[in-house]
Amino acid sequence: GPAWIAGLRPGDKIVNIGNKDVVSQEQATVEMKKSKVTVPCAVTALIQAEGGKKQQKFLRPMTVKEEYAGAPDIYFNQALSHKVPEVAGSASKANFGPSKSMTT
Repeated sequence: GPAWIAGLRPGDKIVNIGNKDVVSQEQATVEMKKSKVTVPCAVTALIQAEGGKKQQKFLRPMTVKEEYAGAPDIYFNQALSHKVPEVAGSASKANFGPSKSMTT
């Protein structure tokens, strides 16, 4: 999906969306809903593969609303997306907020 396209991977810890700190999936959802479809949104994450280095990525929000299924540049078909295999020691869902085990 859009997070994968932006370069986020399982185990990365999202700490900021659109210049707003986030510590939960609920906060992240609220902040992402403020973004406009196709307009890149800044997402800051601690990248696990780089030892927790803080990086800013630009995620291009898409919609899952069926009425946009004919517009592949804005429609994300969840049924056709590939599930990312779980990485050993991390959840397949994104992590949120600061981590004591990762440094910036």
